[in-house]
Amino acid sequence: NYDPNVGYCQGMNFIVALLLLHMNEEEAFWTYIRMDEKLGLRKSFSDGMNQINQQFEYLTQLTKRKLPKLQKHLETKGIVPSLYSTGWILTLFANSAHHDLVVRIWDFIFWDGWPFFFKVCIALLKWDSNKLLKMETMEHVLNAIKGLPYNKSYEH
Repeated sequence: NYDPNVGYCQGMNFIVALLLLHMNEEEAFWTYIRMDEKLGLRKSFSDGMNQINQQFEYLTQLTKRKLPKLQKHLETKGIVPSLYSTGWILTLFANSAHHDLVVRIWDFIFWDGWPFFFKVCIALLKWDSNKLLKMETMEHVLNAIKGLPYNKSYEH
């Protein structure tokens, strides 16, 4: 074990699997270690996942500031970030977007860190905000958000 203080978390497998598509095992291991050092991933995977709870709160506040109508709509439906963004955070979108898009997002996350990650979250929510605002039920809104960004097309 490289670091026995960090146990296995399901989000790790998505990140490492994507790295393995682009490099050998040793390179993937050290790239993951560098990601952890840069982003503090271990804080999301250990210590009661305190970091992820802070990230949920930050996403709530950011959505209130950037997309106030949508945030109010989410609140009225009982939708909080932990219901839709856990996978985004724990896998850095590796489980919720096409691989070629994820590696582009990761390039910027490596450069700018978590601030860029949250810019992507807001952009995704904004992209479909008009559609989300028209949805009546928690289930429909949540399913639509969880489908982001897979249900979007983009140019390579």
